[in-house]
Amino acid sequence: MAKIQLVTQSAGNLVYCLNSLLKAGADIASKDDDIQEKVNICHLVLYCIIIITIITTIIIIIIIIITITTIIITLKLYLKREAQ
Repeated sequence: MAKIQLVTQSAGNLVYCLNSLLKAGADIASKDDDIQEKVNICHLVLYCIIIITIITTIIIIIIIIITITTIIITLKLYLKREAQ
């Protein structure tokens, strides 16, 4: 369980860093006059959004798997106890 929490925390830290990069990129793009530079920064911002979405989806899947596994183990223990 501790390994899962570490993975989730690490993913959260990565999302936090990407979110900071996303905000900085948006801020720079809004102030820069060079069109090509704005396009490059917009691509960077888009990639950050995609990565954040993927990481968030993975975290949700991990939480669902842990929840289902816990329910199954609890049910097995309950049925075993009831059978005795």
